[in-house]
Amino acid sequence: MQILGQMAFGLGLTVFLMTLRRTFLGFPFHPVGYAVAGSWTMSWMWFSVMLSWFIKYILLRSGGLKPYRKGIPFFLGLMLGQFVSGSLWCLYGAIMDVPVYGFFV
Repeated sequence: MQILGQMAFGLGLTVFLMTLRRTFLGFPFHPVGYAVAGSWTMSWMWFSVMLSWFIKYILLRSGGLKPYRKGIPFFLGLMLGQFVSGSLWCLYGAIMDVPVYGFFV
């Protein structure tokens, strides 16, 4: 029963953050940040998240919305490339039965 209360609290906080983000322009906290920050992935993704935030900040401050929107496909391509190369590398290790670097561990 306690787990249901914790899940309800998490849902409520996420909806609260979403409401604040949609109501106040420039509200700094995003509901996805709340979900990701408490998971194990943040211990090895923190630098990527900080770097992407900084690049987004620079793009929005220096050029506005137009350069930011032009840069989105590039950054989506970087993420897709990482997952494709990681998947292929893991498949190679499974097929050849050799230990490889674990991308998704």
